[in-house]
Amino acid sequence: MNTQLFDKDQLNIEEIFKKFYEVPDYQREYVWRKANVLALLNDIYSAFKENAQNAYFIGTTVVATNLKSSPLEVIDGQQRLTTLFILLSIFTQKVTNDRQQFLNDLIKNKSWDSFGDLSSRYHLNLNYANAQKFLEIINTQPSNLIKQLHSDYGNRLPD
Repeated sequence: MNTQLFDKDQLNIEEIFKKFYEVPDYQREYVWRKANVLALLNDIYSAFKENAQNAYFIGTTVVATNLKSSPLEVIDGQQRLTTLFILLSIFTQKVTNDRQQFLNDLIKNKSWDSFGDLSSRYHLNLNYANAQKFLEIINTQPSNLIKQLHSDYGNRLPD
């Protein structure tokens, strides 16, 4: 019997977004503002500029496995995870077509649902008001993403 309560994994962005996550309804909504997003981007950029070959610790995300379903339940780190999800969506606009499918698969992909059917679903499932609208904008209208999010969430995102 495995008595270990906690596992720790060091994952890169691709490995993170190959998994499916669920932000439970008891978590707060997405509240990061422009300053939070810019701080994250500046930290990543500074580390990359210093040494592009080194791995960079982007932060901790705490998840719990749910034996009843496959998504990992996000306990801590959902603001950062959601921000990375948004950034992936924006990056799809900036890369060549051959790389767009790769990024799109990190955003939304096919998996087996609880009924045994193959369905398309987001790698990040947010359970709060307007969350489905948020995810649809990310997936279907990436060119209008920032404009729409500003409309819905005020100044919480960068221009």
